[in-house]
Parts: sequence; C-alpha cells; structure tokens
Amino acid sequence: MVPSVLFAVHISDGILTAPWWLAGFGLTLLLALVGAWRIRDEEIPRIALLTSAFFVVTLIPVPVPIGPTHAHLLLNGLMGVLLGWRAALAIPIAVFLQAAFFGHGGFTTIGINSLVMTVPALFAYYLFGLFCRMPWVGRSWFQVSLIGMSTLVWILSSIFSVALLIHGDPSISTRTAVELARDITLHPIVLSLAGPVMLLAVWAERKLGNAPEFPLGLLVGEIAVLATVALNCMVLLEGGDIDLRLALILVLIHLPIAVIEGVVMGFTVGFLARVRPDILGLPSQRKLTIDNCQLPNANCPEKSHSAQLVIANCQLSIVNSASDKVSKPKSLPPVLLLAILSFFGLAGPAKAHRLEGEYRILPGQKVRIESWFDLTGESPAEASVQVFRENGEVLAKGTLDKQGVFVFSFSRAEPLRVVIAAGAGHRKELSIPLTDLAGSLTGLSKPQDPSPADRSTRISIKDVLMGIGFVLALAAFFWSWRNARRLREIRVTLSPPETPLPDQPPTDPDRR
Repeated sequence: MVPSVLFAVHISDGILTAPWWLAGFGLTLLLALVGAWRIRDEEIPRIALLTSAFFVVTLIPVPVPIGPTHAHLLLNGLMGVLLGWRAALAIPIAVFLQAAFFGHGGFTTIGINSLVMTVPALFAYYLFGLFCRMPWVGRSWFQVSLIGMSTLVWILSSIFSVALLIHGDPSISTRTAVELARDITLHPIVLSLAGPVMLLAVWAERKLGNAPEFPLGLLVGEIAVLATVALNCMVLLEGGDIDLRLALILVLIHLPIAVIEGVVMGFTVGFLARVRPDILGLPSQRKLTIDNCQLPNANCPEKSHSAQLVIANCQLSIVNSASDKVSKPKSLPPVLLLAILSFFGLAGPAKAHRLEGEYRILPGQKVRIESWFDLTGESPAEASVQVFRENGEVLAKGTLDKQGVFVFSFSRAEPLRVVIAAGAGHRKELSIPLTDLAGSLTGLSKPQDPSPADRSTRISIKDVLMGIGFVLALAAFFWSWRNARRLREIRVTLSPPETPLPDQPPTDPDRR
C-alpha cells in the first residue's frame, strides 16, 4: 500500500526527524521576520485579504487521475507575485490555521510546510520581476516563447517523473536512476515529439486571444507548483524514511495542478495588469477617449473623430483611434469558463477536513477503531492504521475497511496509541488508557456498544469564517498598534519643550 501521507504538500506529524522540523521552524521564523521588516500601514489590509484567500482556496479539492485522493491548489506563486517578501509572513499564518482548524498537516511540521511553500513563492516573485523588466515583454514573439517554454517544462517534468518512477528500483542507487531518467527525458525522439505539442499549445493560446500578461503568469504559476512539489519531495527523501518511488507519486499527482494553477495565475495577472498594474510592479497606464479630438494644441488628423489620451510613465501621448488600432485583450470565453467550472464540479466531497476517530472495547479482548471526516462523515477507506505499545513497539497494523472500521486484539492491559493516516496530510491519534483494557480483562466493566459511531457534523463552514476572522482581526490589531505608536511619536515630536518659567515677584493683594 502507498502511504497516504505523500498525497499532499502538507507533511503530517511523525514523518520527519526532529532536526528537520526544528530547522523548518527556524528558517520560517527568519523569513517571516524579513517579510515583516518595515511593513507599511497600507500593506496590512492587502496581506490580510490575500492570507484569507490563500487559506480558503487551498482547501478546494481538485480531482486528479492519479492516486486515491484529491489534491488541492497551492497558489503560493500568486502570493509571491502579489506580496513579494510579505508572502513569507502570510503563508505561515495560513498553514497554521489549516492545521488548527482542519488538521491539515501537523503542528510540529508547520515550519517545514510553510518553508516548502514560501521558498517557491519568493522564487516566483523574483522570476516574475525579471521577466517584467525585459524590454521585449510585450512583443508577440516573446509571449509565444513563454507559452512554448511552459509547455516544454511541463512535458519534460512529466516524462522525467514517470521515467524515474519506473527506474527507481531499490536495487539501484538514486544517482543511477536519475541518470537513466535524464537520458530518457533528453532523448532526441522525446524532444522531437514535444515540438508539435508546443505548437498546438501556442496555437490554442493565440486563438483564445488572452491578455499579453497571460503567458508570463502561466509560466510562473506552473514553475511555482513544480518547485514546491520538488522541494517537498526532497524533504521527504532526506528528512524521512520514504522510498523514492513513493515520493515521486507526489509529483505525478500535482502535474495537473501545475497546469490548472498556471491558467488561474495567467488570467489573474492579465486582469490585474489592466485594472491595477501597480500591484504587479508594472508601469501604470491610463487611457482617456476624447470625442472629436477636442485637445488643445493637438495635431489631429482631419478624418479623426476620436482620440485616446494615454498617460504612461509620466508621459503624455495621443493615439488616433481611427488609424491606430489599440488591441484589447479578450475576456475569458464563456465556453472555457464553463469547462473550468465543470472540472471543479467533478470533485467529490472535499477531504480538506479534520479527521475524527474513536475506539470501543468489544467482547473477546478486541478493540474497534472507527474513523471519518468530520464535515462529510465519509469513511477514509484504505487509510493506514498502526497500534503502538508504550515502548514504541507495533502491536497491530492494517487499513480501514469501506465503513472506516479496523479491529485488533490485545492480550494484556497496557496503554496503547493508535495512529490513523488518511491521506492529504490528515492524521488522527487516539490514546487508549490502561484502565479501559484492564476493566475488559477483569470483567469489571461492560463491553461497549459495537454500533457505528455518531458521525454527525461537528464543525461547519463557521470554521472557515473563524479562520478568516482570525486573520482580519490579527491585521486590525497590528494596524491599530502601528497607528497608535505612530500617533504617539507625532505627539512627542510636536509637543513644545518644557522650559522652566522665570521667577515671578510676589504680588501685593492690597495693590491694584
């Protein structure tokens, strides 16, 4: 069975060794301090809103054709582009809320999970800025090159992952497997077959007539996802006792996510480039259409009926709308929008919920373990179950059945610890005290009811709203604290110095 802890970029507790998750906390704290350095008041609302959006969007399940679970969007690349170094402050807050409200990941791995998503976010920020500073970023040939590059990166990543999964046999070294996968990926036949696919992707993107910034967002969003899963795979291999083949399943599952997130980021960047280019660090440009060319001291053509006053980079220019056609990016076609919505509609119940579980002592020295997701009440079928003694020895292990039940036997009274891993970073631990087992052995306590557990919903959408409210309240507190501190500094600066008054002679009450 494939361990379910690999099916997400939220690593659960107990997977990594202590030096790794401790180092994750240290590096995440360092990046967060750098991200919070000299933060301005006007940045706080944006950080709070994007943190809330990141917290909610990463809970949306996406069906993938690989593996028995759902993956989810990451959007750390978009966070990096919109927030820059402030993303190092926003991402850990969202990861903490996911672990606290939904049990997504673990508390000991909050640092390493945040680090795995923050580093690619910062890389996306610098990569996006590098491309935006290029003088030919608005040229058609450069946009076509970005689409081709995005397609080629995705194809080569897919082929390399599959080849490494096939050749990643434990009998050969990892270095040898990587060399074999590299030779297959860079084979001339593979590269020649990738050419027609690149041309098809370029033709489709040009046919849709997206915004000029769409190819850049597509490439950066795709690379951010691939970098995140590659970094997470490396952490699992180096910091945990995970086989190479099992870790590569994580990469294969997120290959469709890379395409989806690239498309989402492309449309988002294209929209923001038109309405708020300053958020992306792009030069601001405003256009004003004036009828009949009523501009003073303007050399307008005789047959011109309207003109556009363009203000860009503090420079004014006039564009004749009759002769100089200004290309307007087309909006997302309704058919494509419906296709994307239908794709998300195929998703089953979201698995980004807290995993619940309980135990019951049955007759015949048996223990019944039952587990389910709190919001849907569905059973995490095929989830792994391990029962540990007090000294760490494994007493029993297996998987949950279709009803989410696992039964094991015991022979003596001792404290037990049950660990249930249900995939996508969901993990539940149950502690069975010695007294419960001793009462069953001595007959002092009656066997518990073997009927199914009550799986009624214990949390609702209010948990999501509580998470959003927590982020906004934290931002409001920090904002008010900054304003109070700044107001106190202003008062100290404007208050006159206290100078002693000169001595006044005593006044005679009889003197008028």
